[in-house]
Amino acid sequence: MDRVNDADATGADLPTPPAEPLPAPDLDGNAPVPPDRWAVYLIECMDGRVYTGIARDPELRYAKHVSGKGARFTRSNPPRHLLGWVWVIGHGDALRLEIAWKKLPRAQRIAALTAKP
Repeated sequence: MDRVNDADATGADLPTPPAEPLPAPDLDGNAPVPPDRWAVYLIECMDGRVYTGIARDPELRYAKHVSGKGARFTRSNPPRHLLGWVWVIGHGDALRLEIAWKKLPRAQRIAALTAKP
């Protein structure tokens, strides 16, 4: 979990999700859901701040934030849109990645979301 990505344009190393492969899709193209799959997600709020969280189903969790039933932060800073998420295997890895991303400035968090491991 302590892996870092190559330096970005600012020269800072960005934390990336562990490089554990997810199972291959089935014949219909549907990806099987690993039993301990977690998402680390980013939400942009109306004031431009970025909220970082973890969930088993990031789209459902985003809907909770929008409805006012999510985190205290998003109740006082309404979400604008879901920026995206990365999948990790294991709750512990998700928590560690969330903590690492929360330490980054806004632009680096968004860059980490799109970084390739």
